[in-house]
Amino acid sequence: MGRSAAEVFGADVFENRVKRYLDACFQGETVQYEMKYSDPELGEKDLFVSYFPVRGSRGVTEVASIIQDITERKQAEAALEIREERFRSVVQTAHDAIVSINSFGEIVFCNNAVESVFGYTAGELIGRPLALLMPERFREAHARGVSRVISTGESRAIGQALELVGLKKDGIEIPVELSLANWSTKEGTYFTGIIRDITDRKRQEIELARSRAELEQTNRYLEDATARAQDMAAQAEVANAAKSEFLATMSHEIRTPMNGVIGMIGLLLDTNLDNDQRHYAEIVRKSGESLLALLSDILDFAEIFALKLIE
Repeated sequence: MGRSAAEVFGADVFENRVKRYLDACFQGETVQYEMKYSDPELGEKDLFVSYFPVRGSRGVTEVASIIQDITERKQAEAALEIREERFRSVVQTAHDAIVSINSFGEIVFCNNAVESVFGYTAGELIGRPLALLMPERFREAHARGVSRVISTGESRAIGQALELVGLKKDGIEIPVELSLANWSTKEGTYFTGIIRDITDRKRQEIELARSRAELEQTNRYLEDATARAQDMAAQAEVANAAKSEFLATMSHEIRTPMNGVIGMIGLLLDTNLDNDQRHYAEIVRKSGESLLALLSDILDFAEIFALKLIE
């Protein structure tokens, strides 16, 4: 109190800024502005200054001033601006498209990734209906859904990851995954969606399903082949059993008579034979022994072959 404006604000600030506002106030204008003020004791402050002309019989004779310390408010605004800048940096560098709409379905915000997903720049979409990003057949259902959420506050889609169909600027439809949230202000209800192009993921799912089907088909083929092999093995085992039985029978039915023949020839040779008779009997015995040896070799070979088939 008791100090002039020049003393309060400093001569330089007074001459370059404050005096101009005071002069305008003496001309009858109400003046308001923000300024920084440095005080040796209080430090640097942010002030909101208001000048009001006080009129008398001879016009404006005085100026009433209100000075508010808005340092805390300015600090809060600066902190909020930093947080908003960080948020914008995160949103604008995200790979997924982020789109916000108002209760009328109009796009009020979208990040840079919307161009890589849908082909539109952010400038082309602001103020346009969200229905622009979906095929015609889904637009009516979308409008009903937005109206229902606004009127009832309930939605099955909020907080869920939904697989939908998006429409690019060039008219190509793409599969997308949508995560939706809503929020309200005094200006109304808003919806924000995080939209991911899942074309590659769907292609991989199709390829995986095809590989799984091929694997299942291969497994069925192997199962059939195994069953056929087991059936063939069973048939071979039955055949081998029949062959073994045949070989045992043949061994008895052929070798026994031959041994009898050879034995009788031996007895014959023990009798009194002339030279020619003995010569003929020796030929019969040797032939019989050769034939018996040959039959034994054939039967032994057949048995060995049958055992290899079983193995």
